[in-house]
Amino acid sequence: MLRTLLTTALTSTLCLAAVPALARENYAILIGANKYTNLAERWWLKGPSNDVQLVAEYLTTSAPVPFAPENVTVLTNGVDGYIDPTLAAIRTAFAELTEKAEAGDFVYLHFSGHGTQAPTKDPNSELDGLDELFLPSDIGPWSNQIGEVENALVDDEIGVMINALRAKGVDVWAVFDSCYSGTVTRGLEADDDDVRTRQLPPEALGLDPDAMEDVVSRSIGDPRDGAEVPLDLATGQAGGEGSLVAFSASQSNEVTPEKNLPKGEPDRKPQGVFTFTLMQVLAEYPGATYAQIG
Repeated sequence: MLRTLLTTALTSTLCLAAVPALARENYAILIGANKYTNLAERWWLKGPSNDVQLVAEYLTTSAPVPFAPENVTVLTNGVDGYIDPTLAAIRTAFAELTEKAEAGDFVYLHFSGHGTQAPTKDPNSELDGLDELFLPSDIGPWSNQIGEVENALVDDEIGVMINALRAKGVDVWAVFDSCYSGTVTRGLEADDDDVRTRQLPPEALGLDPDAMEDVVSRSIGDPRDGAEVPLDLATGQAGGEGSLVAFSASQSNEVTPEKNLPKGEPDRKPQGVFTFTLMQVLAEYPGATYAQIG
């Protein structure tokens, strides 16, 4: 089903594109958080580092317009030779890219790891009263003193960083292979050797589930009827700014799994199912430009 949806979406956008458009320069920030130093090991993941290495290989060798290796920033842990995806490192990577990117450039962003939700500081900013969080490797617990999860990458901040790129006329693809549901999904066993879910229950960060429910009950609405993209901005393009295309691994009633792939192969390894499938589908359109696909 996932493969069918991705193929349909990419085919539709290809049919709508009339003229190929090549980016001036291609850049990427690939974030894969495997290990979380402040969380019990039972919550660690195995696949995000493999995801970002798979994406980096595709971008630099098989993409319609290959990326220069020096333009691909990989932040992951559990693998030697890469930058640990702490909150500070993620912010630095975005700041450096925003400084050098120029109008007409193309940026690919990939987030693989745990996601969750937490009460927002500004109730008017979220219809359900909850922020979506991507968890850097140094994620901390919920702090009652500051009213937020320590070292979390909040959806509002992701939106600000992406908008800073778009304001310079940069076109952006953002892929989120994480789950942002605030409830524990029962569809998959998280301790299975072959399948794990990229969904961290809020109580693992010290959040009270009853308090979370109270926040939602007092909210002005619940928008969780579609894809859970952790961005509070619209996709598309406005005058004078770059476009945005965002892909999310799950909807509110779905899990975001990782499992050993390719299925049945002796050298299979943990991968995000969404990332693996997306790279397979992209490889089926070797002649397409990013403007056509997006």
